[in-house]
Amino acid sequence: MRPLDPNCTREQDMYKALISDFDGTLFDSQRAISAVLLETFKERDVAPPTIGAIEASISMGITLEETLEALRPELKGHPEQRDAWVVHYRKIYNAGLGITASSPFPGLAAMLEDLRAKEIPVIVVSNKGEAAVWNTLKHYAVDHMVCQVVAAFSELPTKPHPDSFFHRILPNYEHLQPNDFLVFGDTATDMKYARAIGAGAAYASYGYGKPQDSLSYEPDLVVTDMPLLLRAFE
Repeated sequence: MRPLDPNCTREQDMYKALISDFDGTLFDSQRAISAVLLETFKERDVAPPTIGAIEASISMGITLEETLEALRPELKGHPEQRDAWVVHYRKIYNAGLGITASSPFPGLAAMLEDLRAKEIPVIVVSNKGEAAVWNTLKHYAVDHMVCQVVAAFSELPTKPHPDSFFHRILPNYEHLQPNDFLVFGDTATDMKYARAIGAGAAYASYGYGKPQDSLSYEPDLVVTDMPLLLRAFE
């Protein structure tokens, strides 16, 4: 994992740090995920799932392991086989298909630049592989504006488990309290994560999640585009 930039740990006003989801929040990656899943099934000589089934799994904000089990139920109860699929998927994704088929949502770079100017640390929390997140950020030249990526890495917990926050994020920001963080995401998983850790919740309504599920957590802010999020840090 990358070391933290010392400039990412300064005190701020209002919300003092942003925890952002990746897929469906910062990047439009639905096409990338679908393409890589279909290629994974093809290379493993297994009948592919429908696009509708893939999009339904993406809308839930679940882990790759859970996605593969949903799309190929035969993997349930067979963690070694499932993990082999995970490795295969990530190999295809990181070889380039996942990155080139993704694109930042409009206004991403400007939003990150504004937050950096305000010295607001940005932490990306995602259930995809850590390498995939960093490689995509780097490809689109915004990696230097992200302080930390908390993603699938070894056996470490990811969202919505609160341990991913209390063990992997909060210790790096000792001057902050949980309610100083704003969690920004497009699925109920993100909203559940925000409530579990005691942070603010901003729902990205333009993403892939089901609105009724996310809104049931009563987010503090509904974000229809990137510039609107900046109001939480003014």
